Amino acid sequence: MASTIHQRMRPRRTKTACLALVVGAALGLAGCTGSSGGDEPSTKASTAAPAPHTTASQTKTTAVDAGNAALDASPGATVISVERESAGTQWEVEAVHDGTVQIIRVSASDASVTSGPTTKNEDSQDIAEHTSQVKKAKIDFARAAAIIRKQVANGTITELNLDDRRGSVVWEADVIDTSGTKHEIAVDAVDGTVVANGTESSGG
Repeated sequence: MASTIHQRMRPRRTKTACLALVVGAALGLAGCTGSSGGDEPSTKASTAAPAPHTTASQTKTTAVDAGNAALDASPGATVISVERESAGTQWEVEAVHDGTVQIIRVSASDASVTSGPTTKNEDSQDIAEHTSQVKKAKIDFARAAAIIRKQVANGTITELNLDDRRGSVVWEADVIDTSGTKHEIAVDAVDGTVVANGTESSGG
């Protein structure tokens, strides 16, 4: 009886083994197909062209760039103030023109005019003061900026204004050096003499 049972069980083992081989082959084929499909996105990613990269040097503009852009937008005007604002993304330029003060905003990335000229709302006394300062000044904003930059190696002018200082008309500027220190410099607007040069923490 034991021998008979053993003989009957053999076909079942054979069928089970065959089934295992078939299933194994199917899984192996599926595994190869999945592997091939999984590699395809990786291949595409590795051959994709890198995204273009823009460096800071390609986008940086200066106070002089902004002032010149403002003058292009308002021919015949005289720049009296250039200030970087909006987290450094734009310049605000003020210029005197035909008895008014105009505001021109300029992109800090490419020196394009983003708004203006628009007339600033100022009273007659302020306008008269600005007009008087412009008449007294012999040095324009660009020349003043060149003098100021010589005082701070690799410095960046973030603000430049024509103003009165102890009875004299001067160009006052904030300059940030490479260590982050702010320098406050004043240049006589008549003869170009540096009349003040101090430092202050940029966080102060």
